[in-house]
Amino acid sequence: MRVLKMLEQLAGTADWRGVVAQERAARAVAAAVRTSMPGKAAWVYCTLGNAYQSQGDYAKAIEYHMQCLAIAKEVGHRAVEGQAYGNLGNVYFLQGYLSKATKCHTQHLAIAKEVGDRAGEGAAYGSLGNAYRSQGDFAKAIEYHAQHLAIAKEVGDRAGEGWAYANLGNAHGSQGDYAKAIEYHTQNLAIAKKVGDRAGEGTTYGNLGSAYLSQGDFSKAIAYYTQNLAIAKEVGDRAGEGWANANLGTCHMHLNEYVRAVAYFEAQHDMATSLQLVHQQSASALNMGVSLTLRVRAARQGPVAGADPAPGPHSLDDRVRKAAKWLWAAFDGGRPFARLHMAHLAFDEDQEDAALAHLKAHLSWRVQRGRDTAPGVGRRGARTRRCSRAAAAV
Repeated sequence: MRVLKMLEQLAGTADWRGVVAQERAARAVAAAVRTSMPGKAAWVYCTLGNAYQSQGDYAKAIEYHMQCLAIAKEVGHRAVEGQAYGNLGNVYFLQGYLSKATKCHTQHLAIAKEVGDRAGEGAAYGSLGNAYRSQGDFAKAIEYHAQHLAIAKEVGDRAGEGWAYANLGNAHGSQGDYAKAIEYHTQNLAIAKKVGDRAGEGTTYGNLGSAYLSQGDFSKAIAYYTQNLAIAKEVGDRAGEGWANANLGTCHMHLNEYVRAVAYFEAQHDMATSLQLVHQQSASALNMGVSLTLRVRAARQGPVAGADPAPGPHSLDDRVRKAAKWLWAAFDGGRPFARLHMAHLAFDEDQEDAALAHLKAHLSWRVQRGRDTAPGVGRRGARTRRCSRAAAAV
């Protein structure tokens, strides 16, 4: 019981690094009480899943949420089953598996309605809204987020209310209504501070940064992204730390400060590599390749902004090689759009045959796919809620 109490305290303060540090003891307790107190065992697995999601270890997060789901099905506790589907949907969403995420959240919504779990119903609407926004259906996303907001207010779920404001802000931002986005994110920030949700506060700073970046206000964007990065480090949100670095890199790339941009993208890549986050690895590789390509192009045209001195011919050649290396790494990591940047790099280096070969390969892919699937720079703006309510009634 001492371990359970410690886990409750750690989860209550969102100290996910602390939860991970107690993993072995937590697993032992869950195994010991699985028969006598299955609800406690399910809660332990859910908490471990949330902790690993925060750390960016999605494989382990799924493993633990699946164990929670198995217990809920075994003892017939539908409410906990719904929550487990919601948690799995959140992880699948973060991995980019939208069809899997939508299926899980749809199951969560159906179960929440069946058992009268209004807060869970609201959370499911919010998660489905995120899935629709990622698919470009912004009207449907706003509709679902508005339903979540109404339910959160109805049941007095302040954290859920903040989450709904955040996602409404992201949806309106996706439509280009940045003033509305900032309004909603500001409301979310006030709630996150009031309820002491440091992780949510950090995410909101990131969302505000994205809104101001879209308006071209780099000073505010950098200020908010810097706060986002500091809080992500503080709460141990490694995946969030990676995206905050990516967003800061994007700001400096827009300011033609390519060396600073590369430093932030390198920090993201190092983190992603250590956690085996393939999506972030390929994103940071692409951004490093693009930044280095732009740095070389600018240097050949004259003085440029940046922290490094004017490079000589040898260092320029070195940057060209590095740019090509990172662009190939991005391509190998599932970023076909990297071929277009390879074409630009080759053309700038007067390698016309190579540039044409890259362009033909890129156009062939575009025709085959029928659409441009190039990923955006930076973090997905959605907030995914961790459904970590205790399952003591199982």
